[in-house]
Amino acid sequence: MGRKSTKENKNIYQISREEAHLSREAAAGQISEYRRSLQKY
Repeated sequence: MGRKSTKENKNIYQISREEAHLSREAAAGQISEYRRSLQKY
C-alpha cells in the first residue's frame, strides 16, 4: 500500500480518494472504467 499524503493543502481529488480509502492506482483504475462506460453512450 502507498504512503498516506501529509500535504496540508490537499485538493478535492486527494481528499475524496482518501475518504474512499483508495490508493492512487485504484482511483485511476476506477476513472478508466468510468471513461470506458461513458464512451458507450
